[in-house]
Amino acid sequence: MTRLSDPTGLKAALEDPTVTDVCRVWRQRQGAMSADRMRAECEDNYRALLALVTALDAARQPVPPRLWLVTEGAQWLPGDPAGDGGHLAAATLWGFGRVLLTEYPRHRATLVDLAPGSDLAPLLDEWEAEAAGEYQIAHRPGRRYVRRLLAGDATLTWSGGYELRAPDSGDLSDLALVAAADRAPDADEVQVRVGSVVLTDDDARTALDTGRAEREEEEPPPVLGALATGTVLAAGDGSGFATGDEVLVRHAGTLRSTLTVPSASVVLAPHPEPHYGARHFGLDETGEALRTALLDPDTQVWVDLPGEAADEPSAGAQAGTDAPADIRPDRTYLVTGGLGGLGLVTARKLVALGARHLTLVSRSGKATEAATPLLAKLAEDAELAVVRADVSRPADVRRLVAEVAAGPYPVGGVVHAAGSYDKKLISELTWESIDAQLAAKAYGGWLLHEAAQASFPELEFFVTYSSIASVLGGAAQGHYAAASAGLDSLAEWRTRQGLPGLSVNWGAWARVGMSARLEEHLSREIERGGVHFFSPTRALDTLARLWGGTPRTQRVVGEFDWDRHAADSETGDQFYDRLVRPDRADDGLDRALLAALPKPERTALITQVVREKVAAVLRLTAGDELETTAEFGSLGLDPLSARHVTSGLEQAFRLPLPASLALDHPTVRQLAAFLDGQLCPVPAA
Repeated sequence: MTRLSDPTGLKAALEDPTVTDVCRVWRQRQGAMSADRMRAECEDNYRALLALVTALDAARQPVPPRLWLVTEGAQWLPGDPAGDGGHLAAATLWGFGRVLLTEYPRHRATLVDLAPGSDLAPLLDEWEAEAAGEYQIAHRPGRRYVRRLLAGDATLTWSGGYELRAPDSGDLSDLALVAAADRAPDADEVQVRVGSVVLTDDDARTALDTGRAEREEEEPPPVLGALATGTVLAAGDGSGFATGDEVLVRHAGTLRSTLTVPSASVVLAPHPEPHYGARHFGLDETGEALRTALLDPDTQVWVDLPGEAADEPSAGAQAGTDAPADIRPDRTYLVTGGLGGLGLVTARKLVALGARHLTLVSRSGKATEAATPLLAKLAEDAELAVVRADVSRPADVRRLVAEVAAGPYPVGGVVHAAGSYDKKLISELTWESIDAQLAAKAYGGWLLHEAAQASFPELEFFVTYSSIASVLGGAAQGHYAAASAGLDSLAEWRTRQGLPGLSVNWGAWARVGMSARLEEHLSREIERGGVHFFSPTRALDTLARLWGGTPRTQRVVGEFDWDRHAADSETGDQFYDRLVRPDRADDGLDRALLAALPKPERTALITQVVREKVAAVLRLTAGDELETTAEFGSLGLDPLSARHVTSGLEQAFRLPLPASLALDHPTVRQLAAFLDGQLCPVPAA
């Protein structure tokens, strides 16, 4: 192991083909945590890290070294002391590092957190073990931890009556509940509250029918299910059933919260015998239930709907136990980013829950033309104060606190929704662009924490609006992910001190916030990666439940297709293995055998691989012919999609490739010719 202290030594070291690993240790500054210390510490480390990434990308070794990013005490683990917050700057690296892994998969950026004051011995153990697929690791004396994304409390939700129809697209990731009105029974009918529904392979084929949209059917897709158990809610006089009867229903379209059907479709089933070998799934696992029914038609597959006590359907173990937050009319609620899209819909939700005094904080202090009518509507039900303040500036936060403290009501809750939108690949980032993203979120979060601790003694919740980027590592979001990871760590640290704290890693909101400003190709790229857009109403209904009930520190909230997301990963990241276990066979080609082929055969094989990788990223179907001379840009391949092509080809050919590969060689033919030249270079004359 060689320690390097300057970029010149690093460049020389990377010219050595025997170098297998490069490690960078985050350097903490001394002194109490403050916004100024956080900024200075981040500047020290991100300037050095950007230089390191540039040097690694320029080296182009045949087998690129693995990059290790090391922090001390940046992640909390059982037995760790609460600390003084000195780790919060380093915690931002855990968001940035996830994006590094996404954008530079060949370097396998791996985050390792060590106990404060420990040596690097655990890191040496990691180098020797070379554990595949582990990119988030922590060591404490005598113990090794790995990070995993866990199943949530609930996903599919709806307030009121609902039904589940087959998706128009034939894609199970598009399954969604739709509103359905209850209907009172006629004389010979029965209304049943559905408890469980059987799904069969016929239901699966119906749900997977991809031709429905092409046929332009006028009728909506059918409701799934044909057999259900439940409890009679109401019965017609001539039906022969009574309220409270437990029944079995055979009728088309049973996957509903309630059913009103002819009595001939219903039989008494007071104590139905469990079916041997039956599989049970929650409502939010309907997609998996349909896959199981299709693959194993002999197994009886049940979807269990939530009981009467639940406010909304949910398959989580805590469904129905989390009441919305106790929002009080005699408290002031402070929302930063209050005139932005997320801030305004949050304010509207707070008012709906009973808030009557809101302070909306905005850096500009001016509402947009679109926001003006929303503010007017809010003002009909609540007293609004709009305060101009940049929460990344200590003086502005002090002034904000003074204005709020002068009011008649104590602050009951803080929602930190401030932030700015920017997209840049890591290769385009500068310290200044990183600093701009950290400002409102990370620095502002710390200043609000200080203000709350000193001036808001009756605070009941402190919510930070983080992003899924700090968890999954979205391309072109390295700086944004770093800022969001800082908020995640702040909320966790607050809770360790007995203070309220919740960080929400939002997925993709539809129509508001960053999503409203996305170009169409970026929206498509997000959807391709298994992250689906979801409505603000649904998002805030979930948030209201998180405010109340069981205390939580961090939650990912959104709609995701984990199978699709994991399938797009070139790194075999085990972070998702509790949600999906894809079969990830190594499809790398033998370069020696490839080089030995005659040039026509070799070119044909390379061309076929390139065509397959590009088609996969563009989501082309088997029937779509990809011409070798077609310009990638005309096919919809944008810079982010081009990164996926490069990563796929690196994996296939076991060859380090430039990040701009698909942009520099923008057709299948040109790209195949370049790869052939890399695999079998022509000797210099």
